[in-house]
Amino acid sequence: MKLFKVISLIILAHTMIFAKTLSNEDLSKLGTFTKINAKVTSSVLIAKNMDLYLVEGKDTKGQAFNVVIDKDGKYLFLTNKVINTKTQEQVSIPIDISILKGKALFTYGTGKREINVFTDPECPYCHKFEASWEKIKKDVKINVFFFNLDFHKNANAMSRWILSAKTNEAKTKRLSEIGKGSTEYKKAKFTNDEISKLNTIINKSKKLGEELGVRGTPSVYDMQGKSINWTSLVK
Repeated sequence: MKLFKVISLIILAHTMIFAKTLSNEDLSKLGTFTKINAKVTSSVLIAKNMDLYLVEGKDTKGQAFNVVIDKDGKYLFLTNKVINTKTQEQVSIPIDISILKGKALFTYGTGKREINVFTDPECPYCHKFEASWEKIKKDVKINVFFFNLDFHKNANAMSRWILSAKTNEAKTKRLSEIGKGSTEYKKAKFTNDEISKLNTIINKSKKLGEELGVRGTPSVYDMQGKSINWTSLVK
C-alpha cells in the first residue's frame, strides 16, 4: 500500500513537471472556441496548479474577447480583469511593443526604468498621473504618445500647441500647464500646412495605440509589453 502511494506521488509529480503549456493554436482547438469559429491570438498561463489560461482572441465577426479557460475547455470565466490577490496588480498578457521603438512624441525623465505612456491632454485622469512625473523623473524614463479620445474636442488643439515646442522639456512643461488649467493653447497661431503636419503626427501616435489595443487613457506599458496600472507608479 505504501509502495503504491509512493508510485502514485512520483507519477503525479512527473505529470506536473512535464505538463505541456498550451499554445494559442492548441487553445483555439478547444471545443469552446471551435463551436463559434473563434481564434485565440494571445494567451498566458496564470495558474499552473489549475491549468488556467487568460486568453484573448476574436470571433467570426472580428469582435475581441478576453476570457479565462481551463486546459480542457470545461470551464470558461467571462471577465475583463484578472487580479493577483497577493500583489493587487492586474494580470495581463504582454503585447509586442516593438512598433513603438523610436516613435515617442517626446520623452521625460532620466531613470533606468523605461515606460511607454499613452495620454490625452484633455483627460482628467491623465492630469493626475502627469502631476506626479516630477516626483518620479529620476526613477523612470517616460516615452510619451498621444491617444486623443474623440469626445475630447480640445485635445488636438492642445496637442498641436504642446508639440510645437522645441524641446522635450518644453513639451512636458506645456502638457503640465494644460493639466493645471492653462488655456494658452487657444492663442497658438499655425499655418494650414503646420496644422496638417501636426495633425498627421498626432494621428500616427493614436494609430500606434489602436494597433496595441489601447482603449483609454492613461495607458502605460513597460518595455516588455506588460500593462501597468499608473497608480502603482506614484505610490
